[in-house]
Amino acid sequence: MSQVSGVAGAVDGSHIPIIAPKESVASYINRRGFHSVLLQGVCDEKKMFIDWYAGEVGSIHDACLFRRSELGRRFGDLQFPQDGHLLGDSAYSLTTKLLVPYKDNGHLTNIEKNFNKQHSKCRVYIEQTFAYLKRKIPQIKVVRGCKIPDTPYNNMCMYFT
Repeated sequence: MSQVSGVAGAVDGSHIPIIAPKESVASYINRRGFHSVLLQGVCDEKKMFIDWYAGEVGSIHDACLFRRSELGRRFGDLQFPQDGHLLGDSAYSLTTKLLVPYKDNGHLTNIEKNFNKQHSKCRVYIEQTFAYLKRKIPQIKVVRGCKIPDTPYNNMCMYFT
């Protein structure tokens, strides 16, 4: 992820479609109109998940998902190597440890446009990692007959290969 210096990883959320649960049905309907749970992932430049969090209802926003995750709750205390940071899309809030693109209001400078382009080139790793995961585990396309967990799952530094 060398286009933007100091990047430790990229973060994003992905909807995992589910069959409508028996309870709290409306909570699981996401903005696209289908029932889902959310999977938040952080990947590195090798497209390996270095953190994941799963099980929140599909109707919440990625920024809320991040705040509820163990990573989000501990984020202020984390120390990345060499003053590093994560990259997130515009759904996230800008901090010194989480870089997001400039909001394009039609008046971006060339420097800001170039940053957004380089940011996007790095952040695409998480999109590709989710796509790879869904290809490798076809059951993730729609989770059928699953028991919706009472509490979401966290796992810091877990690698999927």
